[in-house]
This record gives sequence, structure tokens and C-alpha cells, in this order.
Amino acid sequence: MTRSTDGVVNVDANVTTWTTYGSIAGSTDFVGLGYAQPQVFGVVKVDLGYQFVDGGDWSAQPIVFILKNPIDTNQKWPETDPLDWVAVPASDVSGNIFDVNIDQPADSSPLINSPIVFDLSHLPLAERTGWGWAVGGVQGNGPVAQFVSIAEARAFGVSASTLSNVAGAPQILLDVTPSSVVVPAVSPITLSVPLVVGSTPLSYQWQHNGSNLSDVPGITGSQTATLKFIAGAVADSGSYRLIVTNTPGSATSAVAQVTVTPTVTFNVNGAGWTLNTVTTNVPVTNNVLILTDGGLSEARSFFLDSPVFIGHFTASFTFQDIGGAGADGAAFVLQNSPMGPTALGGAGGGLGFAGISPSVGLEMNVYGPNTPGIAFQANGVTGGPYSPTAPVNLAGGNPIVCSVAYDGTTATLTMFDTVAGTSFTTNYPANLPSLLGQNTAYVGFTGASGEVASFIQISNFRFANEASVPPVLFVQSAPGNMVLLSWPQALSGYMLQQNSALGSPGWTPVPGIPALIGGQYQLSVPATNHQEFYRLQQ
Repeated sequence: MTRSTDGVVNVDANVTTWTTYGSIAGSTDFVGLGYAQPQVFGVVKVDLGYQFVDGGDWSAQPIVFILKNPIDTNQKWPETDPLDWVAVPASDVSGNIFDVNIDQPADSSPLINSPIVFDLSHLPLAERTGWGWAVGGVQGNGPVAQFVSIAEARAFGVSASTLSNVAGAPQILLDVTPSSVVVPAVSPITLSVPLVVGSTPLSYQWQHNGSNLSDVPGITGSQTATLKFIAGAVADSGSYRLIVTNTPGSATSAVAQVTVTPTVTFNVNGAGWTLNTVTTNVPVTNNVLILTDGGLSEARSFFLDSPVFIGHFTASFTFQDIGGAGADGAAFVLQNSPMGPTALGGAGGGLGFAGISPSVGLEMNVYGPNTPGIAFQANGVTGGPYSPTAPVNLAGGNPIVCSVAYDGTTATLTMFDTVAGTSFTTNYPANLPSLLGQNTAYVGFTGASGEVASFIQISNFRFANEASVPPVLFVQSAPGNMVLLSWPQALSGYMLQQNSALGSPGWTPVPGIPALIGGQYQLSVPATNHQEFYRLQQ
């Protein structure tokens, strides 16, 4: 996808074409443009190219798709990715685009099959608004080569921001995003309805499982287009939606499904994760992630779609270089790259991690000339020296159970060879929130091969922060010289205690009965002119 900022892209002033290929029984072809800001599309135009004897067209009537998210997170063909792309019933008003038999010879002018034009102007605003468009969904023509050769791609419309004065009842032009999210407890979540038009003023109300939310400590934006909250526990799972109201009427967003889990796993087949690769797109199967599969110069990454809390956590997984003596290796990665879950580094010694920044990675090298071993690196730096993990041999072919426990200051790594019965342990002092710029990050794995092939897989992945993260206690000023203390409803087994000296054993219960408001326990205490400490204790 080519990104445009003005709504018009000419591939080349001299009409030099580019060509997309598929196989006769293989993938479909598509062409499209992405935009920095959402657009309302009226007309989409695609000029077919001049390459080869055939101008290069589709084998059947293609479909117009609209990109509904700022980023194509799943990186799939539009027709197989309903979370990012929506097919729209655009009318073909110009060009024969699916009859190979009437193409003109190469370099002839004009080409009968070019240009083709789709009219979207008759569609409702919500259907034709998005961050990009694509035309495709079918294979190129045959019979020998399946291809589509494009000379020019354009879209005509207006920036969605120009529609701020549309009168009448609210219209949700871009619906809630993300539409589904899976995160571990104590993770930040942001839900947004990015584009609503209608007569002002507009009123907003977020709901959780049908009940109105309100701004309390840990929840902000409950009466705006963007809701932010801390998923304190599994109880924060459920459906979230936004109701927009004005004098003429109201509109309700689609439902966003939030799942808060005690732990993060690969979810059997990788649901909620993004796989990035420059080679064959191999999915997760039965909780097993294939990072290299016997090819040369492979590079893959696999990241959870949403950031998770990394202030304290435990992570465990099984690493295996099947057959042993492969190359190059893998990395367990936490990162906040601008590419988010689509970040992917270089092949070979880059381990699929090189260049991803800001980041931290536990690199596991299996390539013999570079000494099989590990390195803790930041900001996508790769390469030796790697520290040996004897008596555990990462390149020996055995399944190696790895555990990483981070307590806020030190990451403790333990490795156990399940066949040889040997173990290895080491510590890395680190301030991960400082290295990553915040206390959340995308978690996942990268892997790569170079001039030597390998079969590297990760299985039995588990990431959790509930065992090591202290209960979340929020504090804010309140009217009447008071202080409001609040904590998630899911922490119902905790008692609020106070003490005038942090190191003293004299903790006592805070007087009063907490009120349950908006999924949070709340209790107000008088502000004092001296230090007072509060904690949640089971």
C-alpha cells in the first residue's frame, strides 16, 4: 500500500507500471492507497498498465474495500480481513476490467481495458469513509501468469475533517476501534470512535455491559469520543459501546469486545496477535509459533495486538532449534516501535529484531560461529558477543523451557533443558519503563535465518503480571479538604490500611465503608498536614 497525504498518487509521471503476481491456484491481487487522515471517498480510479502482451487485468470483477483502521494491523488480503477492511457495493462506471480477450497488444494506445472507475458517491457516508481503499479480491488473469499491471491509482473525495458541519442526528462515520482486544490484567486500554458528525452539541456516553460509565480514578473520557481505563482484573471484560446524542436523535456504536485474562498466551491459533514475515505466512498452530521453517534469509515477528503492563511480570516459553546447529536464532521482545504490532527487523544475524526501537530483547543465538548463547540488548541492537548458557545448549535441538521474571529492577532468566535435565540462571538489572519510554509495551517474539537454515519454534508461551504486580490504588484530591482513594472492584478481597510511618508495623484499617461506583471501590479520607501512607492488604 502506498501512503498518500493529498488523496492523489501517480505511480510515475511516465506511466511506468508496477505489476502484482499471484499463482493460478494461489493468492489474489489488489492495488490500493493509504492515507494519513481519514477520507470520504467519492470515486476510485485504476489505470491498467502496459507490461507484456496483455495489459494485465483481473480474471473476474474485482471488489472495492475501505480500510477502517489507521493501520492495516493484520496485514492480510482485504477479503480475508473483516476487522480492518470492509467491502462496499461500489458501481463500476468505466472500463472493462475482467475480459482478457480484448486487451490490446503491448505499448498500444489507448488500452481498451484502461482506465477503470468505481463510483462510491451514492453510498452512505459511513460506508465510504476510511483510512484507505483497495481494489481486488480476485486473481489476475491467466492462463500462464496471474497478474495485474497498474499504471496509475487515484481516489477522489474529501478529507473527513471537512464534514464537521453535517447537520441532523449523529452519524458514526468511523466506528469503535479496536473492535476486540485481549489483554492481561492491569493493562491500559483505549477505545475510540474516531469520527462522528451531526448537529452540535453532541453528547457522549460510554457503556460497559449496558451500564453507563463515569470518570473515576483509572477511568477517563467516559463522556467523550475516547475512553481510557485500566483493565484492573478479569471483571473488566465484556462489551463496550458509545452512545452519541444530540437534539435530533442518537446513534450507537458497534460493540467492542474486551477480554481481560490473568495471563497472555498464543490463543491456540494466534487470535489477537499479528504475524509479520518477508517469507511464507505461517500461522500459529496449537499454541506453537514457527519462527523459521527451513528457508534461507527468513525473518518473522509475532506481537500481541495491544500493549501490556511491563512494570512487573513473569513470562515463560519453550524454545527449540529443531535438529540443532541451525541459524540464526530468536528474541523475546518488548517494544514500542511506531510500527506497533507490525514491527519487523532484519534477517540473518538481525534475528528479526534489528532496527526495532525503542525496545529490549532477550536474544538467543544458535549460530555456531557466533557462539550459541544469549544477550540482553536494547533498541534493536544485535550481534555478539553472546554469553554461553552452559550447561544448557540452545543449539542442541532439545526443548528449552525459559522463564523471565521481572520485579521492577532486575530480570531473572532461567533456562531448563527438558531432555538433558540441565539448567542455567542469570540476572539482568534493567529499568524497562525507562528503556521503553513508558510502563507498557508490545510483547512478542522475532526470529530469523541467514545463509544457514533452521527450524526454530516457540511454544507454551505465558505472560502474566497478576502475581507480581501490587494492587492498583488510585489517589486524587476531593472537595472539602478530602482525599479520594479508589481501587478496582475485582480487588474485593483487599482491606484499605493506613500508617503514619512507612517502615512502622502499625498499619490500621481505614475507618469507613467503601462505596462501589463505576466498577471502583471508593473511600474519602481527610487530608492532613503530615505524611500519611495507605495500602491494600489481603
